[in-house]
Amino acid sequence: MPKFVYHIAEACVVSGLGRTRLYEEIACGRLDARKLGSKTVITAESLRKYTESLPPATINVKPRWPAQEGAGSGDRRENSTAAGQLAPENVGLKAEAFSSLARASAKTEAR
Repeated sequence: MPKFVYHIAEACVVSGLGRTRLYEEIACGRLDARKLGSKTVITAESLRKYTESLPPATINVKPRWPAQEGAGSGDRRENSTAAGQLAPENVGLKAEAFSSLARASAKTEAR
């Protein structure tokens, strides 16, 4: 059987809101709280109405990689280091860093 009232700590878990935020919403009148003895409780109906009163989320998604003509799907991730290949703009830097590391390692082994 589902609960129809939540103590503040339970309401925090169920709603995902923090304790301070819950008390702020109660003080503003957006959440309906009741006293059950010395405990403050919030009804499940009040939490549901509060959630429904929130504005819808708008998410602005921008493409991660600019589309490139003639590059197949236009997704640069196919040629990224995650796919096991070096990106063309990083090849020079990677090769230089690797060769200097190899030289330093060879000097250490020679000693």
